[in-house]
Amino acid sequence: MDQPRWNEVYLIASARGISVCGDLLAATALAIVLQEQGAGGYTVAALLLSAALPPVLLARLTGRIADRLDSRRIIMAVAPVQALCCLAMLTTSVPGILIALNALLACGVAVTQPVFAALAPAMVGVDNVPRASAITQTFTSAGMFAGPVLAGVLVSIDGPRLPLVLDATSFLAIALVGLVIRTSRARRQPAPSAPHSPPVVVYRVRDDRVLLVALVMVAAVVAAANLMDVAVVFFVRGTLHASASMYGIVMGSWMLGLVFGAWAAARGRTDDHGYLIRLVTGLALVSAGILAGGTVSEAGWVIPAFVIGGIGNGMLGSAAGTLVARRTPEEARGMGFATLGAVINGAMVAGFLIAGGLLEVVSPRLVLIWSGATALALVLASAVPVLMMSRRQRHAADDSLTLVGAAGRNG
Repeated sequence: MDQPRWNEVYLIASARGISVCGDLLAATALAIVLQEQGAGGYTVAALLLSAALPPVLLARLTGRIADRLDSRRIIMAVAPVQALCCLAMLTTSVPGILIALNALLACGVAVTQPVFAALAPAMVGVDNVPRASAITQTFTSAGMFAGPVLAGVLVSIDGPRLPLVLDATSFLAIALVGLVIRTSRARRQPAPSAPHSPPVVVYRVRDDRVLLVALVMVAAVVAAANLMDVAVVFFVRGTLHASASMYGIVMGSWMLGLVFGAWAAARGRTDDHGYLIRLVTGLALVSAGILAGGTVSEAGWVIPAFVIGGIGNGMLGSAAGTLVARRTPEEARGMGFATLGAVINGAMVAGFLIAGGLLEVVSPRLVLIWSGATALALVLASAVPVLMMSRRQRHAADDSLTLVGAAGRNG
């Protein structure tokens, strides 16, 4: 490929960081407004589900869109519609309409997520994806950290109006980035008179056993992490009797670890097996961090446990994205990233639903311990088989190269 376009990676990363901050501003503001209106837990849960379900339900469609249409045009078409959704939320306070608009907003996210993810290899090459992922993770983590904090301040000043306006502005910034960048994944269509058209690549995760098992492990750990997300506020504030500011520090420690983990995943071996080792390590660290956090008796000790979990989160996010980029053909990379997004969002939904039921019958401490221990056991049980499969594939590839080289010398 041409020289890596790192300036475009930074543009995309900054736009996504701003957008994540705006999305969390809007989501937090809407949740606060619904709660102040007297909405029950089911209404707030419906708001969360409306954001998480579209990437799961639309994965095959959005993957095809990402692979078959001009990526820049997708960004410039979808982002303004998302901005209009945010502005439309300013005109109503009816919970059902707000949830419907939030779902439409999430449909746009479902379309653009695989587009952005598949652009990184096109911008800098597959070998540079870990570094690009770390850059993106840094900006998005900053947005994830700042969004809820700003939302609490802004809602107290002017209700949900300013957060929603800022979210709309963030989508306009994304549209501007789509206009500025030069990299595009537009499929080159063959001329009508061409006698042989290139075959359409049909991508299926189940055809790649290593990636399939890896994504199953990712799903289990993401579900456990979202169990933790629901239970931790009750654990830190209720069980450990910590202050609201301490709860904020605890959650911020996870974000801090996430950035370090993303950069750690960008170092080391640059083959599939090396990234798979980093993925398994990250999954184990997330599980261990959740488990350790649930065993402490003082809130201060949750912080180092969550830094460890966050480091694992950053490692698994970067390694999973890199594996998808490396193990899927370029023509189907949008479908690959849409599948990854569906797995992660589906696991998030499962985690939310399971946590709600568990917290009715067991303590928050037990939710953290059980979810962390279960995820860790699954990762440890699956790690050896998937790493052995990967090693066999690598050896088979090396043997093939050796045979090809020998044939060339003998010829």
